Amino acid sequence: MYGDGCFETLCTYSGRFFKLQQHLDRLRSGLQYLEIDFPDVLRSAKLKATIQDLLSANELQDGKAVIRLQVWRAGRRGYATQSQKSHYAIQCLNHQVRSQTYTLARVDTKRIPSVALPSKYKFTNGINYVKAAKQARALGADDALMETIVDIFLKRP
Repeated sequence: MYGDGCFETLCTYSGRFFKLQQHLDRLRSGLQYLEIDFPDVLRSAKLKATIQDLLSANELQDGKAVIRLQVWRAGRRGYATQSQKSHYAIQCLNHQVRSQTYTLARVDTKRIPSVALPSKYKFTNGINYVKAAKQARALGADDALMETIVDIFLKRP
């Protein structure tokens, strides 16, 4: 409910996975950081077959596809987490090939520094990145260049 989870996005090319194990390892590590159980289905040998079935059902087995694995904490609303149990979703989408040239725009939205929230994980609450991307598009750019708000943490009374 509050972005209490992690996700990974990876590509398949004609049904072949690109760095699946590395993505699963980072997802597992992020979930450990949040103290959320890693779903058994994502560690099973059946995961590849499950994704292949999704690719086939969406007619994506012969081209480029994007796979999103998302895991979030089970339980009731509120900030006081009481469960380590998880729910998950697997999504398959057509891979949209972008142009070879990208433009960046410096935006007002700041990036949360790693000392406050580790940037090595992909957490499901990325509202500042959504806002930054929207600002970049409004400036005619493909992506955002965000500053980190380190100064706030370095200044002490």
